[in-house]
Amino acid sequence: MSGLVTPPTTAQARHTGYALLLIEGVLLVLLGLGAVIAPLVAGVLAAGILGWLLIIAGIAGLVSTFYNRTHIHFWGALLSSIAALVVALLIVFDPGAGAVALSWMLAAWLMVDGVSSIVIALSSRKAGTSTWWWLMLSGLLDWVLALFIAFSNPLVGIAVVGTLVGIDLLFGGIALLAMARGLRRGNI
Repeated sequence: MSGLVTPPTTAQARHTGYALLLIEGVLLVLLGLGAVIAPLVAGVLAAGILGWLLIIAGIAGLVSTFYNRTHIHFWGALLSSIAALVVALLIVFDPGAGAVALSWMLAAWLMVDGVSSIVIALSSRKAGTSTWWWLMLSGLLDWVLALFIAFSNPLVGIAVVGTLVGIDLLFGGIALLAMARGLRRGNI
């Protein structure tokens, strides 16, 4: 029995959890600030990371596809895996172009989301909901942002992606710092 590791006490676990949340929170805040300060760099880095993730997904897909080569969906899975690898390699070898593609995808998503919000707003208005105009405003704002990204210099789109990544990291870091504070005070 002397070789067993004893579990940490509640106080030890709380202190370790606090320290880890604090470190991660500070790191995310710093990365978020860096991305907001240098959004072009952050946008290109985000594209590069996506490229490497797609390489992993493409390789995993190929392995799975060839392992299950007698499956009815072999050709579809093979095509999907090859497409992931092709897109990934294009992004990895030209992250700037990948970042531009990400900004275009963001613009397309904003357009679809905007249409969806407007349709829901109109049906909510017809149903007599008093807050329908918030959805309408959200849908119109989505379209303004989408058109801004689509018709701006490609660098603007990259900067938008980088800024959004930065804002996400910043808020995630702030949330972790708040959790660390709550853990330290015993509120969690």
